[in-house]
Amino acid sequence: LACTHYPFLVNRMRKVAPWPVDWIDSGEAIARRVLSLLGEVKPGEHAAPPKDMRDIAVFSSGGADFATRRLMQGFGLSVS
Repeated sequence: LACTHYPFLVNRMRKVAPWPVDWIDSGEAIARRVLSLLGEVKPGEHAAPPKDMRDIAVFSSGGADFATRRLMQGFGLSVS
């Protein structure tokens, strides 16, 4: 799901592109695919992941600072 962040960066990418580029926002298609995998979720509820699946956060810059740890907790992730 890495392409979900592109809409946040599209203006920056337009400025640095060496020539005009048509940027495709695939966020809506990705959201539809996620729904097809998880099924419908009622507002206020969370989709339960399969028992054998766990979420992880990987940091390539070393350990996470306090603010990052709190952010990850907000997404239901634990940082060790």
